[in-house]
Amino acid sequence: MKQKLLILTISIALIFIIIIIFKQIISVEPQITALAELRDVPNEKFMKEIYIEASISNAKNCIRKIEIPNLLSIDKIDKVRSKEASTSEINNSNSAKAWSIGKITFDMQGLTFEQLKECYLEDKITINIVTSKNKKLNYSYSIGELLVNKTNK
Repeated sequence: MKQKLLILTISIALIFIIIIIFKQIISVEPQITALAELRDVPNEKFMKEIYIEASISNAKNCIRKIEIPNLLSIDKIDKVRSKEASTSEINNSNSAKAWSIGKITFDMQGLTFEQLKECYLEDKITINIVTSKNKKLNYSYSIGELLVNKTNK
């Protein structure tokens, strides 16, 4: 009976050791998502919103930085079109996830979706990560390339 208990205890200990070793060997890379959407503004015919979201997950022990550019490029086309713009970020080092959101509300009257995409082509969302193993990961996304039309058109 004592031998069976000893063998069982040793087996369980070995399983835990193997799990710990595999967990360190198989380290999951941080996951990145970035999106840009053109959305309708309720009860406003020509007012639209560009909504930007970038996030990092599986990155608890990483140094991470998300940058959403100034979204006022819309004002460089022909006139001041922006009404309101904002950004917010949550990047708590105790969490495995970080994200940043940017929004701009503007008058789209007289513009096509293609002109809007062209306007934001050079504006980049940048995501930089340094993993716990000091591996540097750098990502850059063009807002103009990411932009998807989610309006009722």
